[in-house]
Amino acid sequence: MISSKELTAVILAGGKNPENIASLKEVDGRKVIERQATVLKSKVSRIEVSTSAPVTWSRFPVVVDSFPSIGPLAGIASALDSASTDYVLILDGGFAWLKVEVLDLLVARSGEPFDACAFRFDYANPNPLLAIYHRRCAPRAIARLERGDHDAVGLLTSESLAVRWIEDYELQAFDPEMVTFKKVSSSVEPNPAEEPKAAAAAAVQTITVDPSNCNFAFQAKPAYATALAMIPIVHALAKLDGDL
Repeated sequence: MISSKELTAVILAGGKNPENIASLKEVDGRKVIERQATVLKSKVSRIEVSTSAPVTWSRFPVVVDSFPSIGPLAGIASALDSASTDYVLILDGGFAWLKVEVLDLLVARSGEPFDACAFRFDYANPNPLLAIYHRRCAPRAIARLERGDHDAVGLLTSESLAVRWIEDYELQAFDPEMVTFKKVSSSVEPNPAEEPKAAAAAAVQTITVDPSNCNFAFQAKPAYATALAMIPIVHALAKLDGDL
């Protein structure tokens, strides 16, 4: 677990046109960025906003992308590269329903020896836009951008980072409908008819998993439970074989 003194929150706000910035939309009479700040303020040492160009609307320090406007990885790389604390909490500017319990879970799971801590859906779909990264991840993020790979998911899955995963079933214990990962849109309320997992993982790339990877298989709760259930059966069969 890391302390608030070690953690900076960076809200990925995106472009320079206020009309297109999710952070500035209003939900229940408050801008999304203010709703997020209310949850973040007691958990981090400072709050910053990541944008692709200088802006005047933010009351928080602004980190302008050091790379062209090519998606969230540019914001993540710039935030990590300029970090004044060891750890950086990256938060999508459109997540209007961030729950403090979910944030507490993320912070509690973060820290050494891991490079990052992130949520994963269906054991194969990470979301890099509500995650905590150590600032030592900056060179990996920058290297991806420099070679033209702009996929933010790949920072977690393809750069040999030590990632501590929080699975979706763990998240549901604190956020049953997973509205934390619901992005604000033209509708300012979460749609209860929408499948929560689909909404949470909609913006991330599906990753093909090798079923022969035993390390992966036993991270899955059903597989682990099945293995435990088999132990007494195997023991009984072994005893029977010995008796025979």
